[in-house]
Amino acid sequence: MARSLRTVFFCSALLMRLAAYGSDHGIHPINGKLGTPALTGDFVFVVAGDNRPTAKGAPLPRVLTTIFDEVYVVRPDFVLWTGDTVYGYDDTKEQLTAEYDDFAKLAKYAGVPLFNAPGNHEIHGKKPCTDTDPEDQFKSRFGALYDSFDYWGAHFIALDTEQCGHTTSDPNVQVIDGRQLDWLTQDLEAHKDARGIFVFFHSEVTPATQTDDDAANHPKLGNSAELKALFKQYGVKAVFQGHEHLFFQPPPDDDKVQYYVAGGAGAPLYARPEAGGFSHYLVVQMKGSNPVVTVVEPGHFYVETGTHGHAAWLVNSTDTPLPARRVEVNVPASTGQCGELEASTSLTTWDNKPIPVPVEITGCTTADGRRTLTLTVAVDVPSRSSVPIDVHRRPKPN
Repeated sequence: MARSLRTVFFCSALLMRLAAYGSDHGIHPINGKLGTPALTGDFVFVVAGDNRPTAKGAPLPRVLTTIFDEVYVVRPDFVLWTGDTVYGYDDTKEQLTAEYDDFAKLAKYAGVPLFNAPGNHEIHGKKPCTDTDPEDQFKSRFGALYDSFDYWGAHFIALDTEQCGHTTSDPNVQVIDGRQLDWLTQDLEAHKDARGIFVFFHSEVTPATQTDDDAANHPKLGNSAELKALFKQYGVKAVFQGHEHLFFQPPPDDDKVQYYVAGGAGAPLYARPEAGGFSHYLVVQMKGSNPVVTVVEPGHFYVETGTHGHAAWLVNSTDTPLPARRVEVNVPASTGQCGELEASTSLTTWDNKPIPVPVEITGCTTADGRRTLTLTVAVDVPSRSSVPIDVHRRPKPN
């Protein structure tokens, strides 16, 4: 009986610990709630980060709006952000609130839930640990500083690489230790049978090899080897990092964990374009148990409406096919009632051979004498293409 009571007490204490330091409800997205799909099926998510302005008081970079506009067309199930949504350093409470409001306003353009892991510009900067306002403001927006959630049978973990007071002997080097590391180990063990495990955080464990002087001030986490060993042990599919303002994808180690540094959402770049110094975001398509990751440079995937004799053009001038699950097209109400309309595409090769790009109308609203149609493209939009879209009345049956 005494042993049973001790067991109950231990389990209760463990559950309380998990509830306090990481639970399925602690982290939450902005832009609405995450859906609750079935346990299996394909899905899409986007990864980006590091959009903070170049200087204190400066506006958010223009490319951030472009990224969110394109995410709206991709319509992923959700977005993972790797931190530094604000400038943050030496902000007053009012200044930090205003910067978060500016980010949230632009993020609404994406139209899907967005999860964020804390970056150094959000948490403290040069402020002492006794000033808890940065953590409080972050948690009021995004929930817990570290936590996890599940989606379509996959498991996603956000970590806090900026935890205050947990530095090595070098004040510039952070570590993930103490109760966060304990929680991470327990969370990985509890979800080791997930369809796939993905981890996202700010300060990297795999820094880029070709950077400029600014990146030299970004040392990797002090216990990177310990963290990488954990990720290997539990078969993590991919680790998404930020902090360095560039794209970097080191070759996978023998542990087959794929690491990415994806810090190109608008912050000042830390390398030449050929070394990863370009604006970007990642589109991840989960197909079965295998994630397919595409690096997208913004400005090459968009919808142009009402030009050159067509209702719209869906343009993908990148070198990779991309999903387009939400394309909005406006046509005159005289074209037909919502239930009468259908959409089609007419993409061809250079020698006029048709390339099928099936589309389906999934929504229709009317205002000011026009129909606004929402279309879903059934296949990935071919690379280096401009897809003409037309809307017309459905033929009446004979």
